[in-house]
Amino acid sequence: MGPWVILLFLATPVVLTARLVQLLADPEASWSRSIYLAFRRYVRNLRSYDPTLPVGRPIQEIASDVRRLGRQVRHPDDGRSAARIVALLRSYDAVLGEACAALGYTQLLGVLPPGPELDHERERVEQLLSRAGLVLEETP
Repeated sequence: MGPWVILLFLATPVVLTARLVQLLADPEASWSRSIYLAFRRYVRNLRSYDPTLPVGRPIQEIASDVRRLGRQVRHPDDGRSAARIVALLRSYDAVLGEACAALGYTQLLGVLPPGPELDHERERVEQLLSRAGLVLEETP
């Protein structure tokens, strides 16, 4: 390898970077201005990101859905089909999982297959949420 190849290898990134800076600094080029403004917006959005903002639905909405679906799960004797009951149980499990995620608890409702293990996990999660202060049943 000759000295020119080494010089070319080292100088190429420097020259390309200088040319890019020159192109972006050109006030006449409209595309460089739009790239610059997009970059500024991106940096501003990164700075304004607040990780303490809540993610997901408010816990009051989740609790309302838990009560509504729980009432339907506990009283399924109104002529519903088996498919409707299974769909209702899946919805109830999903809302219980959402409540656990909002409160920072772990659960296996979305992992376990239908059966006695899932039923025990559902009862465990209901007790856990109840101890956390979530009202699962409305009292008359």
